[in-house]
Amino acid sequence: MSDRHAADVSVPLAPRSRASVLAAPAGPPADRPGGHAAEAYPAERRTAAPRGGPGGRGVFVPLLLVTLAVLGWALFETVALRAAHLSLVQTLQAQQPQVVQARRVSRALSALAGDTQRLAEAGDPGARLIVAQLKTRGITIHPSGGQGGALP
Repeated sequence: MSDRHAADVSVPLAPRSRASVLAAPAGPPADRPGGHAAEAYPAERRTAAPRGGPGGRGVFVPLLLVTLAVLGWALFETVALRAAHLSLVQTLQAQQPQVVQARRVSRALSALAGDTQRLAEAGDPGARLIVAQLKTRGITIHPSGGQGGALP
């Protein structure tokens, strides 16, 4: 094989279109009498070097893909966090009536405990027993009507 033939065979060749493959004679061009691989392809297709240096396309496409992936992730996280925030706001608004009711009950119990404390200080034996039981459970009654262990 001559030097020219060896150089032509070592160049990577682009695949031919389906129409040219169907119209071409069977077998590789080198098998035909008087032909070799270089004749089957135009010169511009055989000699075209890949763009972007030895690596092929360069860094633009990978950098673009990474940037789009990061932006997509950030957009997804933003939408997810916004949905979670709206859900928490709705839950908070739905609990407001229960919170208001719990504060009313807490104030009523504090007033009742304050009255029981005043009765115990006045000498009522039942009130003294209730105050003593509350103290054993860690609940202190303040004379102002507030209760130390009650709900805020």
